[in-house]
Amino acid sequence: MSVVQQRYPGVEVVGTQYPIAPWKQQAARVLGAAQMGAMGVILLGDKAFEFMGMATPPWYTANVAPNKMGWAMGMWFVGNMVHGALTQTNAFEIYANGQLVFSKLQQGRLPNLQELFSGLQRAGLQSWEEVLAEENALKGSARARHLPAADDDAF
Repeated sequence: MSVVQQRYPGVEVVGTQYPIAPWKQQAARVLGAAQMGAMGVILLGDKAFEFMGMATPPWYTANVAPNKMGWAMGMWFVGNMVHGALTQTNAFEIYANGQLVFSKLQQGRLPNLQELFSGLQRAGLQSWEEVLAEENALKGSARARHLPAADDDAF
């Protein structure tokens, strides 16, 4: 159970992906295809160039062929690092009742608990403490209405 759910019972916490800019999505797709193609050429070597009807380039024979696995691993790591940079949004946006409570994109940091709780309260959520205080106040006013009038002569 999250801290928010402890303080605000009944609240559903849902994490979703923040949308990535369309050009970044397309660049990541192109990069992924290029990465797989390059790894195929690296690992298949002479056969790949032969299949494409090309002579094996001297740079491949001199540099890549002696260490195919090293080149393939390097291509894998660098490609994944660039792909991750393209698809990372750094977003941590909190909404409650359709209202923006906190934005890491605007603030450049994560919220502390006090900011989170005050934002949720501004969005109209009530904590269990507030609900309990409200119930006690209602019970107290109901009791006051049903008490008989004080009789001064009784004492």
